[in-house]
Amino acid sequence: MSAIRSSWPNATGNLSYSGSVVSSCFAGGFITNVTFYKTPNCPPNQICPAVIEIIGTVTLDCEGNVMNVSCGGGGGFLII
Repeated sequence: MSAIRSSWPNATGNLSYSGSVVSSCFAGGFITNVTFYKTPNCPPNQICPAVIEIIGTVTLDCEGNVMNVSCGGGGGFLII
């Protein structure tokens, strides 16, 4: 998580991540996409918008090595 924060200046606040399997590998393991996103930092007992901002994605190979990195940009918001 600290590597993501240092690589993407926009990765501040409540940073979270979610992983998804892209495919399995012949020798074992999986190719995985990990999406990093920010959630609103809302005060307690107040209405909080259900919107997250996508910061970027990282694709990991079967051995956990980084294959691809893409930074989020315009239009990187998702209403949940």
